[in-house]
Amino acid sequence: MNAALPHVSVVGAGRMGEGIALAFIHAGLPVNLIDIKERAEDERRGYFERVRNNVRSELQMLVRLGVLESDQADVALSRLTVQSKSQAAVTLSQCDLVFEAVPEVIAVKQET
Repeated sequence: MNAALPHVSVVGAGRMGEGIALAFIHAGLPVNLIDIKERAEDERRGYFERVRNNVRSELQMLVRLGVLESDQADVALSRLTVQSKSQAAVTLSQCDLVFEAVPEVIAVKQET
């Protein structure tokens, strides 16, 4: 990570969180996308893989549209880290900017 670049965390790894993370990684910034749901290990691995595949698909669409070169899409994806809720405290204490992208449910927002 380049120390001159701000490090972004997005709390909430659903579609909105993916989209926000995509915008930042496309802009050249490292992003931690934090899943707030408690998941069993197997479910977590599968979910994280789906999240990365969703972001990869969006980047590939930009390649098909001529906005990015394929290698640029790969570099952008390398800026994305998907993490679990258990890693959030450390990650959030080290980031420069936090975006909240949890469901529009008051109880969930309050817990987050």
